[in-house]
Amino acid sequence: MPYESTARTDFYSDQIADLSLEDALNVYYAVHPQFTHWSDCKTEILRKMLRSHDISHVIYGCPTTMLGELRVQCWNIFGSKVPKTMKEFIEALRDKETRELLGQPGILKFLLKNSKTVFLVWQQSRKMTKKWHFFKEGEYMARTVGEIRREFGIEIFKL
Repeated sequence: MPYESTARTDFYSDQIADLSLEDALNVYYAVHPQFTHWSDCKTEILRKMLRSHDISHVIYGCPTTMLGELRVQCWNIFGSKVPKTMKEFIEALRDKETRELLGQPGILKFLLKNSKTVFLVWQQSRKMTKKWHFFKEGEYMARTVGEIRREFGIEIFKL
């Protein structure tokens, strides 16, 4: 693998811009071995949801801290295209494994406390040239992270 780092924050900088999205996702899991790999999920819908979510961490440059998770969710809400009917999201939310993963206590309080972050991500997402296709990243897996960020107008920023 062409990227090696012991500093987890380096992964989210432009240092991964020359990696293919596939390679960057593999590095993401190598850097975070404690995380559930999407292929280890029991249900198809959660595998799909988790893979797309983890890819979002890579393309939007969001760390895996609580604040980073909030940022990636905001990026997905404001900067991504989701299925027109939202059918896949509804199916995922009906899935017991997904609900257990998402059902962490205190999420609403955390969201309210960090409303400035929500606003900043919303502002940044408005600068995108087009929205990312959540669930339809297959055609982008061989392209570099830098190419994808340029095509969609995604700028990495730190809070």
